Amino acid sequence: FLQVRFHPDDRPKLLEMLERVKHHDVPYELESRVMHQDGTYHWTLGQGELFRDANGVRSYFGTVQDINARKQPEVRLKETEARLERAIRGADAGLWEIDAKTNETWVSPRLAEMLGYEHERFLVDHKFLYSIAHPEDAGKVRKLTREHLQKDTPFNIEIRQRVHVRWCAVADEA
Repeated sequence: FLQVRFHPDDRPKLLEMLERVKHHDVPYELESRVMHQDGTYHWTLGQGELFRDANGVRSYFGTVQDINARKQPEVRLKETEARLERAIRGADAGLWEIDAKTNETWVSPRLAEMLGYEHERFLVDHKFLYSIAHPEDAGKVRKLTREHLQKDTPFNIEIRQRVHVRWCAVADEA
């Protein structure tokens, strides 16, 4: 089993799983990359469980599946998300989005940071983004947002933030 060439990044979780299985009678499951003969790594899923014979001797029964085709889109999505996050940080930009059907609001962690709030605050209260606009700007924000959603037109607005009077430039496109 250990003669298989696992990806170096996967070895710690492999060794942790082996230790757990060695000391506890628990099933195991592990997604890891294994080197093929051509030198490329392919994703596999190993699953198994412990059996004991009448004398208490432990043995494992398991399977290994090639999950490379399923894993590749996941890997590409993570890479794309990381690239987007780097671009957002590099541009020093915060993003937000409103679902036109549900009115649910999403903000990027960077926007929450820029506004001085914990990101979780926006996840719990989808109207929080509106509530932090300065009272003199709140009506203008609601009006432009409504027009934007109805007419599918981009808008730009500068608003002040309630509490920390801070100017923010906001731009949006449908």
